[in-house]
Amino acid sequence: MNDNVHSCATGGLSSRSGSSNGGRLASACALMLIGASYPSMATARANDGAIAAASADQAPLAADATGTMVEDIVVTATRRAVNLQKVPVTITALPASTLKSFNITGVLQLSDAVPGLQVAPSGGNNIYLRGVGTTSAGYNEAQVAVYIDGLYLPNPAMSIFSFNNIEQIEVLKGPQGTLYGRNATAGLIAVRTRDPGEQLKVDASLGYDNYDTRTETLYVSAPITGSLSGNVAVYDTKQYQGWGKNVFTSNDIQKNRETGVQAKLLWDAGPNTRITTNFIFDTNNRTYGYGYHILPGTIGADGTTYVGRNNVASRIDASAPFKAYIGALKIQQDLGFATLMSLTGYQHSSQKPTNPANNAILGQPLPGQGSTIFDFDQTSRTWSQELQLTSKAGASRLEWVAGLYYYNDKTKIAAGSYNTCVGNACATGAAPNIITGRPKTDSYSGYVDGTYKLFDATRLTMGLRYTNETKSITGEQVPLPGFPNSVTTFPPGTVLFPGQPFPGFPNGIPTKLNFEKVTYRVVLAQDFGPNVHGYVSNNYGFKSGGFNANNFNNPPVKPELLNSYEVGVKSELFDRRVRFNLAYFHYDYKDVQVRSAAPPAPPGRSLLQNVGKERIKGVNGDFSIIPVQGLTINGGFEVLDAKYTRNPGQSCSSPGPNQVVGGVLVGTVVTVPCDLAGFDVAFASPFSATLGFSYKLETEMGVFTLNASDRYTKRYPLLADQSIYAPGSHIVNASLAWTAPDGRFDAQVYVRNLTNKYTYVTGYATAAGFAVVPGAPRVIGATVGFHL
Repeated sequence: MNDNVHSCATGGLSSRSGSSNGGRLASACALMLIGASYPSMATARANDGAIAAASADQAPLAADATGTMVEDIVVTATRRAVNLQKVPVTITALPASTLKSFNITGVLQLSDAVPGLQVAPSGGNNIYLRGVGTTSAGYNEAQVAVYIDGLYLPNPAMSIFSFNNIEQIEVLKGPQGTLYGRNATAGLIAVRTRDPGEQLKVDASLGYDNYDTRTETLYVSAPITGSLSGNVAVYDTKQYQGWGKNVFTSNDIQKNRETGVQAKLLWDAGPNTRITTNFIFDTNNRTYGYGYHILPGTIGADGTTYVGRNNVASRIDASAPFKAYIGALKIQQDLGFATLMSLTGYQHSSQKPTNPANNAILGQPLPGQGSTIFDFDQTSRTWSQELQLTSKAGASRLEWVAGLYYYNDKTKIAAGSYNTCVGNACATGAAPNIITGRPKTDSYSGYVDGTYKLFDATRLTMGLRYTNETKSITGEQVPLPGFPNSVTTFPPGTVLFPGQPFPGFPNGIPTKLNFEKVTYRVVLAQDFGPNVHGYVSNNYGFKSGGFNANNFNNPPVKPELLNSYEVGVKSELFDRRVRFNLAYFHYDYKDVQVRSAAPPAPPGRSLLQNVGKERIKGVNGDFSIIPVQGLTINGGFEVLDAKYTRNPGQSCSSPGPNQVVGGVLVGTVVTVPCDLAGFDVAFASPFSATLGFSYKLETEMGVFTLNASDRYTKRYPLLADQSIYAPGSHIVNASLAWTAPDGRFDAQVYVRNLTNKYTYVTGYATAAGFAVVPGAPRVIGATVGFHL
């Protein structure tokens, strides 16, 4: 690693002190700015006047003065600042300039940059890595953990925030159960935002696109006193024109409205003490995941037909208002032999989406529109506390990290289902009712992870984590008397609590569960030269069991267990003009948790079940090439073979013959028992790849940068029973940017999905038929920026 970068990354907490040495180190580190490149092989470039925070957990990236070599990338999601090439894990690092160049403004668009990553909007974000993920966004924690500034975000809806002050995003593939715990089975997305600097910094931008979307951002960082500095980032966007229409109401759908604010205070309380406070507020109403329509070529069981790429036919327009408050207090103390870190976090979120459920039934008052409304109200409150002790880098042959973690979450999920009416004509179906579940989680864990240098070029890493988790639930199921949009008054019913007998589960369900688990990792890494590194690893992860909070007929599920084996090589060749990394992985995955709305799930509800075993294996590769100065070619690929190996007792749905009922042509759904053994795993594309280039031209008029990328995904199933597939697709993005000679102003024009490719990002199969959510259409826009 570059010596200056190593100094910045390992120089403790004193680099911001008032000493001349500390000042010189801070100045040197401040010249190293995260640079521009594409997806997995992000690069960095020095830039006069740029300010980058330099601390043990937020190291800058190294610079190459010639611009003809791939440059060092420092990642921190491994709990210490390490050169990417020496980390024995498959990682994609995306610095701020890459996000800006390729218009990645949120987690939803990370798929364009990371092969093997699928992000499906559905209230929150359903995130899949290497075919491992969840369809339960908004209901329970996911298999891909999302962190912001080291704080775990348990609610999948939290991950829908947008970015404008990001330092770097790191995507780690494979179980991270030792360092990050029980719900990082598939991997981890770590978002790191800017820390305040010692000089005034202002970034502002205005943006506009062809769907009448207006976006404003502002970032200000400034010193307050000699030891105290602060920053604030504001993001605001409003989309006035939707991607599609509701043909029943004639209103626009598939829209977004979001406002986010983040503020930090950084206090150097002493030569060895640093205290950081972090506050985030986000409010949005993004309805991308609710604009589902009938699968082209099929007819719904109520006669609904395909009405256009982004259009729907619904009596109401979907809405999904969401608010989140996040507060964190981070204290770092240099103890000499190690650094002690305390991170205290508090989160509160609320979400109330209302949408036409995809379980319409015959008998609705008007043919061709869904008959059931699904009303969802969720609030969550989370406390967490982590204590972590990290040894000094390079102090001995053994480097280690140890920690304790406590997590407490209380969630309320109220799911209401009722039938729509037009005048006095109401759709037939079950009586309106609401199920309210109140799951609670208490989790304690301790971990230790150490790397010992057996020889100068050989390192052995071993880690263990013990987790003890208790989950409980209370709740009730109540008929809804006189619910709005219903002309029928239903008498109050009996309140049903978990633990009492339920239809379909006569012995009742337990209301309290305890899970204990030890996860581990073992890694042997070998340097075959200064720029060639290899490793072999075994990682074990698990996702905790739990309850289906909106269906008390559903017994709790057991934990998921994933055993991963990986062997990889990371190399830089031809005088570091080429970087090429390759890894083979094999997963044994059992007791997989799957949520399904298909029968035997009751109308408007879903079942959460353990569905057996999966075997997943594949190859990941990424590369970066600098053939000439100013031109960088980047890419990555994933070849995936993911199969269910044991999955009995499931239901497989397929379209049945169309029929004429009451003069209306309707579709039918045939559902049969099946064993999914041998079927492809949902959201596991057999092949995905990214290819992009960035060309930078420096002129007297300023710097011009042309960026283009293509993300290819081969056809893959959206549902385990293979009833709906996402078609193979190329998603092409491009941008042209200009930066003034003094760096004060810049401008960019961009296009996402250049060819306007129509694809699906998620799908549903119910007794009502087959529905899909389309991907984003072509978006053309421009931004202008000011920097001080």
